Amino acid sequence: MALKLTLLLALPMIALVAILPTGEAQLGGLGGLVPTIQVQGKLYCTVDGNMRGSQNPPFPNAAINVMSGGNVVSTTITNENGEINYRQAQPLIGDLKAEGYLFVTPPLSTCNASLPSTGRLVSSMSYTGNNVVGGLNITNLVPTGFQLMNI
Repeated sequence: MALKLTLLLALPMIALVAILPTGEAQLGGLGGLVPTIQVQGKLYCTVDGNMRGSQNPPFPNAAINVMSGGNVVSTTITNENGEINYRQAQPLIGDLKAEGYLFVTPPLSTCNASLPSTGRLVSSMSYTGNNVVGGLNITNLVPTGFQLMNI
């Protein structure tokens, strides 16, 4: 009898704890959601990595370091169309929003032998907003414009 009473009292509490994060998210709170960073953009095989007309080829399979405060946070690779589509759980979102940048590790000569083999493409990032998808609080960032830096 005591076991039945304990279970009877405990089950509603367990159910309440299980639904609470969902209720918070639906009410606009972000408690219980996983902070996630998403970076989307496109890298072109040009001296500044940006599009200059319709004939610019993309920079495919380029390794890009996601940086914050001079440290590599993570690495991603552009697809065959030069698209950057990076998403990862990230507890340091505030740091990335404030001082995050992208650092392309291969030299430009990798995608076009006539382009420089020294220097690297670097871009700061701009915050474009947040959205909630399936338990993730996604912070969206985009490159602001790549520049060739002599590093």
